[in-house]
Amino acid sequence: MMLKPPSQIRVLPDRLKQAAYYLLYKPLPARLKPLLENATLRFAPGVGMPALVEGDIISESIALTGFYELKLSRRIARAAAQGGRFVDVGANLGYFSLLWLAARPDNTCICVEASPRNLPRLKKNIESNGFQDRCRIEGVAAGRERGSIGFELGPETQTGWGCFVFDKTSSSVDIEVDVVRLDEIIRDDDAISVLKIDTEGADTWVLHGCEGLLRKAQVCTIFYEQFKDRSKHLGIDDKDAEQLLQSYGFRVRAMGDPNASVVEYTAVRS
Repeated sequence: MMLKPPSQIRVLPDRLKQAAYYLLYKPLPARLKPLLENATLRFAPGVGMPALVEGDIISESIALTGFYELKLSRRIARAAAQGGRFVDVGANLGYFSLLWLAARPDNTCICVEASPRNLPRLKKNIESNGFQDRCRIEGVAAGRERGSIGFELGPETQTGWGCFVFDKTSSSVDIEVDVVRLDEIIRDDDAISVLKIDTEGADTWVLHGCEGLLRKAQVCTIFYEQFKDRSKHLGIDDKDAEQLLQSYGFRVRAMGDPNASVVEYTAVRS
């Protein structure tokens, strides 16, 4: 019999499940670790993630609750039901891409992931669900200009902590990664229904690297994050992303408290 999350989690409304994970089940108890072997997704019934990481906050939340970042999951699932192409920058292990691909058989996706640790797991999660023909994976970093940059991988148990380090001589640099502009990765004129960016502080650089797509009004909706402390270390101004998007006709709104240290934004073309 397949192991299920504890009944205390299953009976809770979605808005309380993640809080219960942090309060009661972090780290994941040994008896629940088999959930990491094929977690089922709350917003994509029938889809599983067999390549999760023990000790990883993202992985364990998905294994126990079936989702990560509830508000964003709901928005992406709703958009996916309308169909189209999804571009997932900072795809991590593929959670949001799986939501998109599962929603409709004609949905397509481009995953961009810089961390070499995450790439094999991302590929396995996509392929195990039979989505490889509709999903292109780019093992590079998206940024403002072509080149290379120092990259801190973060702890082995945390898949979402990898980030750019502007000073390549810094002791925190683990590797260098190739950087490509998003408008070089995507050279066609097909519409992008949703662009999701989560690059641990460098989201503004990703947006500058897709100005060719923005100029052609090719992108409909954008979800991005402002990680203020990490952005500051990269010399990125807090208002830069918003001003850039407004200049291309987007309405930008915070999805939470704009004064928080980490803020998620949505941008919709006016």
